Amino acid sequence: MIYDYEITPDNAGLKIGFVDRLKLKKLSYGSPAGGEEAYTTGKIESIKGWEDCDINPPPPNESETTYQELLQLKGIITASPEEFRARANEQDKPKPSFEYAFADFIAKEEMDNIRPLIDRLGDDLTRVGMVHKLRYQRPRPYQVAEVYGMDLEIPVGQTTKTPSYPSNHSFIGKAIALHLSNLYPKHTQKLNEMGDEFGLNRVRMGWHFPSDHIAGQELARKIVPKIK
Repeated sequence: MIYDYEITPDNAGLKIGFVDRLKLKKLSYGSPAGGEEAYTTGKIESIKGWEDCDINPPPPNESETTYQELLQLKGIITASPEEFRARANEQDKPKPSFEYAFADFIAKEEMDNIRPLIDRLGDDLTRVGMVHKLRYQRPRPYQVAEVYGMDLEIPVGQTTKTPSYPSNHSFIGKAIALHLSNLYPKHTQKLNEMGDEFGLNRVRMGWHFPSDHIAGQELARKIVPKIK
């Protein structure tokens, strides 16, 4: 589990001044960049009725919940072993996309070429996730931590140039895992382990709040039944 950072009376208090609180209220991520802006437009063809799937908004930047999440991240980043960091960096590459790990696994186990399916789903799921990211405009953890005066020592990511909520790695990874589990039920456990790891490693690196990961997986469970 990644949510085992101990909350104590010494670190439980939220203490920021009026100016910083106002700054947090106004803080948003801004426009996607790094190539991700391409997914702000385009038609979503393989998911019918995706517009009906919603998630709750993230905790406010100035809330106690967000502050506690930053403390959790500090503990998680400190405790993350190097093997997680190596895999997270590998999965952070824009090309080839992390979803191809599913195609490689199915090719090895079933001798099936599902790359066209992964390409189609990956693009459509990215666009669905982007709709929610732009709606909620949650800043990345490093942006919020800076206002709180916290140095989380978060490394720079290659695919972190979008709003934080929900985590698209968590959303896409879980959605593809669940969809493929319907097609290849004997591999359900492994597929879901892979889907979960894609999202959890983003939290371990400090690129997402834990609640970004939870929201991404929640959205995946709602979206998968609508995939054509």
